[in-house]
Amino acid sequence: MFDAGMAQPYKGPRRGFNLKWTEEDRRLAQTRAGKAGLTMTDYLVTLLHRDEVDPDGCPLWAPTAPRLGQLPMELSA
Repeated sequence: MFDAGMAQPYKGPRRGFNLKWTEEDRRLAQTRAGKAGLTMTDYLVTLLHRDEVDPDGCPLWAPTAPRLGQLPMELSA
């Protein structure tokens, strides 16, 4: 089904997820999604797919974190 008022054809029901937004972050995401002609969900999904990651799948912008499953002595070597 396509509604002329919708930016994209209806994709059917989606599994939701709860985010703990600050009001400022929610407004920022909503504004950017609107400027792109996307829903907030489509905007976040698009960002996920565009995120650059290292060979382990960790986003390049993320701070280096200890790897799970490694002993503390292995992390300091």
